[in-house]
Amino acid sequence: MDNTQISISTPQPGTEFYNLVKEKGYLGEDDYSKFDGGNFCIVSYPNYRKEEIEKIKEFALRIRDHFYFIYRFKKGLWLNWLIYVFKKQGG
Repeated sequence: MDNTQISISTPQPGTEFYNLVKEKGYLGEDDYSKFDGGNFCIVSYPNYRKEEIEKIKEFALRIRDHFYFIYRFKKGLWLNWLIYVFKKQGG
């Protein structure tokens, strides 16, 4: 494995998950452009707030990037990783 996708579970309209979180009052967003688990958390549970979920996702992304660097470094491709990070940061 040389890549990992990390995203937040996002209820999609018309699904049982969506209906459940809406019914319980956990759905914090009606703007469908935010229904993207790779960038946003739209659900906030009583004991698991959306800010906490987003922090955990960001932490997981940092861990992934760390291991991605080690993987590339061992293969002699550290410069590719450096370019990847530069582009990711908007460079």
